[in-house]
Amino acid sequence: MIHLSAPSLGRRWPMRIDVVDIDPAQGWIDLVAHLPFGIDNHERVAVTPSDGGGTLVRFN
Repeated sequence: MIHLSAPSLGRRWPMRIDVVDIDPAQGWIDLVAHLPFGIDNHERVAVTPSDGGGTLVRFN
């Protein structure tokens, strides 16, 4: 769980990101970003090894 906030309209708005599932064999992470006003954004992030020992991250 990651807690964040973002400024807008003269106040700070709370947000939270939850890791829902991980599949290392397929190379993805499922996240849910809980935004203000009851908005939930479901994301699948693809991760693959890259040259030089880094990681390539792709959002849907």
